[in-house]
Formats: sequence, C-alpha cells, structure tokens
Amino acid sequence: MAERKKTYKTGMKLFHSETKEQIMFGKWLDKDTASCLNIKTKLPSTVTRVELDSIYTSYASLDKKYREKRKYEAW
Repeated sequence: MAERKKTYKTGMKLFHSETKEQIMFGKWLDKDTASCLNIKTKLPSTVTRVELDSIYTSYASLDKKYREKRKYEAW
C-alpha cells in the first residue's frame, strides 16, 4: 500500500524535527515550493515540498498518531 501524499493547509503549524523551530504554512508559490512564516521571528521563508515532507512534522499528524496509539487503552 503506497503512502498518501501529505496535504498542507493555510495556517497549518509545523515544527522542525531536530531544532523544534516552528513555522506556519502559507501557500504554494509553485508546484514544489511553499511560502511559510517563522512563528517566533515573524519572518517569511520558502520551503520545498521535499523539506516539508521529510524534515517538518505537523502538530495535527502528531496528535492523530497519539490518539491512534491510545485508542484502545482503558482506564
């Protein structure tokens, strides 16, 4: 089963896996580059799709993973 292509929405918050730097997704500039905003410094930056897919993790996907992990836990 092939892994689905990740979707990014305007305003989606992501963080760098190693440095924990937080960015907010803006919009696609073209097919493979996106405009993002650094949350701490409020400076815009451009990020490629490869970087978004491999280096950055969204808080929504992290939350989804945790909910799936605890789905069958009982108290």
